[in-house]
Amino acid sequence: MLRAIGASRGYIFAVVWIEVATLIVGGALAGGALGYAASALLSTWLAARTGFAMPVSLGLAEAWLIGGLVGAGMLVAVLPAALSFKRTIASGLRG
Repeated sequence: MLRAIGASRGYIFAVVWIEVATLIVGGALAGGALGYAASALLSTWLAARTGFAMPVSLGLAEAWLIGGLVGAGMLVAVLPAALSFKRTIASGLRG
C-alpha cells in the first residue's frame, strides 16, 4: 500500500524493520518479566512447602542473554523487510 502512494523503498524497509524489531524487543522484555515473576512465585511456593528458600535474581548473564537475543532478532528482522520488496504493488492493494 505504501508503494502505491509513492513511498520510497528505504522508507518501506524502515517501517517493516521497525515493526518487527518492536515485536522482538517487546517479546524479550515481556518474556524476561514473566520468567522472573514465575520464578519468584515458584520460589515462594517452594519455600512455603519445604522451608527451603531459593533466591531469585536477574544478573549480568541474563542481561547479556536477552541483549544477544534482541541483537540477533534485529539482524533477522532484515529478512521480512527485504522480502517486502518482492511483493508487487497490485498484491498489496488486494484485500
